[in-house]
Amino acid sequence: MELGEENLHPFERTYMALFSLFGNVFNGGFDMYFQESSGDLAPLALVGLRQIGAKNTELILKDALDSFGEDGYTADCNLRRAKLDAMSDPQFDVLNRKFYEFSDADSALALEWLVREYDRIGLTDA
Repeated sequence: MELGEENLHPFERTYMALFSLFGNVFNGGFDMYFQESSGDLAPLALVGLRQIGAKNTELILKDALDSFGEDGYTADCNLRRAKLDAMSDPQFDVLNRKFYEFSDADSALALEWLVREYDRIGLTDA
């Protein structure tokens, strides 16, 4: 079996997007998340949050994505960095605080969801 993101099961890619979101925002806030290539996965993280039932964090990420204004979020990291540099106040401080309020419980939901998905397709050791 070859390694690489393209060889992951779809739910594994979703979990990777969630793990990147939780890890990067917790480590350096939404500004860091969107400055890094992990921010490329934000749309998939949004879908994942919906799948695991993390409604509060889903709304917070949606607000962070909406901070990019009329032109909107882009998955292109270099373009996204330029947009962030041009933004006067992306209001990430408020969103970071809200995110931290729910991140522990929602990251636990993500891990529980991952285990259930592995169980569902028979990839866990019983």
